[in-house]
Amino acid sequence: MKGFVLSLVLCACVGVSGLTCPYFSCGTVPSGACAQKMSSQWIQLSTTPCTDGSFCSAQRMFEDWWWYAYTAVDNTYPCLALSAYNHISFAEADVYTEWPCMQRLQDKDLAEGSHPKDCASNHDCQLQDGSYSLCLCGVRTINLNGICSPDMSSALFSTYWAGCDSKGFIQERDMGFYYSVLQRVYHLVQSDVTCAPQLLWEFSILQDAELRMNSGAQAGVLLSLLGLIVSAL
Repeated sequence: MKGFVLSLVLCACVGVSGLTCPYFSCGTVPSGACAQKMSSQWIQLSTTPCTDGSFCSAQRMFEDWWWYAYTAVDNTYPCLALSAYNHISFAEADVYTEWPCMQRLQDKDLAEGSHPKDCASNHDCQLQDGSYSLCLCGVRTINLNGICSPDMSSALFSTYWAGCDSKGFIQERDMGFYYSVLQRVYHLVQSDVTCAPQLLWEFSILQDAELRMNSGAQAGVLLSLLGLIVSAL
């Protein structure tokens, strides 16, 4: 199904041997940048959001910079146009009138602990069926561990599955889209870095998806009430 593949950033160093994530802080960075590498494991995020339609993506930062040796003269990462990102788009929802649920798999909750769960490797993210979810780096202060990515079939997304009808669709497509976004950015928005929600694109797209979901639900309630009033006349 177009636009429905749930993709995640997998750092090259995730595995049995474990991973070491950078830690983040907030501060002043050079003009035009949204982050600056202060040391081999320390990234400082800008306290000033990007402007003029540009964005700062933690996912893209990890892909381009941290794990793939992005370098700049002053060790900065720039604000980029959204077109530069392999980004999540509302177009994914707009192609549907109803959201396709996929198939819910059994025993996809964590074997031990609950979300959000720290991890040093995928082995810390074992699921009840014996498989493993991904241990991915988040945007956090001090803590160099990763975060277990939740499986879409887990209890964390019970509301999503409760909305799925017998035909395999969610009538409120915007609700389906919101939870698909949450699954993809979950490890990045579990952040204790105070400037991250105002700066990072992953927070923005999740907030926009939630607003759209809530607006659609309110519109649905109003239409239902209108239908009851009309039928009563």
